[in-house]
Amino acid sequence: MTTLSSIIGRAYRESQILDINRPPSADQEAEALEMLRGILRRYQRVPVFTVWLGDFTNLKRQRGEIFRSFNRLVQNFALPQDVYLNVNADQPYEVCLPCDPGDGARVNIIDVNNSFSTYPITLNANGNLINGLLSETLSTNGQRAEYIYRRELAQWLTVVTDPVASSNIPYDQMFDDMFVIELAMRLNPRYSDTMNELSLAAYQTILAQFKGRYMSQNSSAAPDTLWDATGTNTIASSDAGYV
Repeated sequence: MTTLSSIIGRAYRESQILDINRPPSADQEAEALEMLRGILRRYQRVPVFTVWLGDFTNLKRQRGEIFRSFNRLVQNFALPQDVYLNVNADQPYEVCLPCDPGDGARVNIIDVNNSFSTYPITLNANGNLINGLLSETLSTNGQRAEYIYRRELAQWLTVVTDPVASSNIPYDQMFDDMFVIELAMRLNPRYSDTMNELSLAAYQTILAQFKGRYMSQNSSAAPDTLWDATGTNTIASSDAGYV
C-alpha cells in the first residue's frame, strides 16, 4: 500500500514545484496532508442504510419515527453493505459483515450506548478477512469503527478517520496517480503554477475507472431481501420489522 507521505512528495514533483531529490519541508507536508485528507473524504462511499442493534424502544417513541431494528441476531444473519450500525448494546453481539460486498463497500459501527467494554461486539468477516483476521472484536467504550472492502484482497480494512503522513491510502495502488494529480491541482495555485495537459487527461481517465470500481453500488447483496421482516433467512420475524 502507498502512504500519504509518498502521495504528497509525488504531488509536489508532479508540477515540478520540488526537484526529484528534494522532499517537502515540514510545513509543505502539513499543508498538503490537510488537503489530501479532504480529497480522501470526498471519495468515501456514503452509507445508505442505518441499522439499530439493541434496545431503542425509548428512542423510537421520542423521535416518533418508523424504522427497522432488531434485538437478536440469528444464524446466517449478515449486514447489508454501506451501512451505519448504531449499537445500543445490552449484551455481547456477533455480527456477520456483508456476504458479497462490492469494492469500496463501507460499514460503520457506532457505540451509541458507550458500553463496548462491558458488551463487546464481534465482527465476523463472513468468508473474507478483516484486517488480516477472520473476525475482529470492538471493546472500547464510545468506539466508532469504519471499514472499507477491497475485493481483490477479499478483505475489510479499517479506515483511519484522521490519517497521518505514515497512514496508507485505502485503495488499490493503480489509483495512486489520481490522488497525486488531484493533490497537485490543489497545491498549484499556491505556487502560481498550472497542471500539464497530459496530467489532466490521465487524471480524467483514472478518475472514471476509480468511480466505476469503488463508487458504484456493485454488490450482489440484496438489502430488500435481507431486511424483509417476513423473511426467514436472516432475521426472525419477531425480532425485526416496522415499529
